[in-house]
Amino acid sequence: MRKEVQMRKAVALMTTICTVILLCSCSKYTVGPKTEEKDDMKTPYDTEMTGSHGDYFFIPIDGKIFRYGYFSAWEEKLTKTELIYEFNEEEFDRIYEYKIYRLAEYPNDTVLYCLTDEKVTDPTDGPGFHDESLIRYMPNTKAGENELEITMESGFVVMKNGSVTHGKDAWMDFIQKTQAGESASIRTCRYYTLSKKGTSADYYESVKEDYPALYLNELKYDGTQYVLSPLHREGDEYIVYEQVGYDNPTSSWKYLVHFTGEPDSPTALFTYYDKYVLLNDETVTWEQLLRGLYSSTFGNHIPFEEVYCEYTWK
Repeated sequence: MRKEVQMRKAVALMTTICTVILLCSCSKYTVGPKTEEKDDMKTPYDTEMTGSHGDYFFIPIDGKIFRYGYFSAWEEKLTKTELIYEFNEEEFDRIYEYKIYRLAEYPNDTVLYCLTDEKVTDPTDGPGFHDESLIRYMPNTKAGENELEITMESGFVVMKNGSVTHGKDAWMDFIQKTQAGESASIRTCRYYTLSKKGTSADYYESVKEDYPALYLNELKYDGTQYVLSPLHREGDEYIVYEQVGYDNPTSSWKYLVHFTGEPDSPTALFTYYDKYVLLNDETVTWEQLLRGLYSSTFGNHIPFEEVYCEYTWK
């Protein structure tokens, strides 16, 4: 559990200091006193689950349950007030006590204060740890009704659950132009659904209101480099997310590399893959990208962005 707490906070910290792709209806949060907040900022999460589950906390407030996640940033002048929820978790010979407090600077509870104490029953394990963290309200990010249809009508190339289902001809036109050195642009949509099959009940419950998920991007080529930018829709317009602080959601790449092949595993759900990947080193192989992606050795990861995929399903 100590590692789980540390990992959650580390992921949150990396999200803050690294380049972040802001997608779909996700919003940026900043820490600091709020001068005004609207009562409708938070939407209850449809669950009876409470406590800590996966990457989230499910906190009952005034008879409703809201979802929170660790917040990496810290504001020294925050003032904790009322204890609104506490719970314990047991793991082997350890007990983890959580206490959740309101903050005076966030009267509508968009950010809360979390204290964690580890109680060790075996003295040979050493003293338990004490942790103080901020957790922030995590809104549901489910795509709106008819959003996929609107996206297709707007000319996006659509990949559903990882594989292209709409706009393949438009993608190939883009490839022909860029390979000829011509400037070109294209918009892509990644659309994901969530099934209970093959998903743990706990995980499904913790993320079910984020699906179906829809992520929009615009890929441009100016004759020398590729630029990938996340989009969000405002009315009839698609807008590029702007940089917030250190987080620049737009990324630049030297190459768009084509990978095809068969899966290494006989249990794979597909027999063939056809992918286009943004890279800064055109000599890298798909196998090297996968090894770097799953390697636990620091520095082995090779930056890349997969922007198109078609699977031949079994």
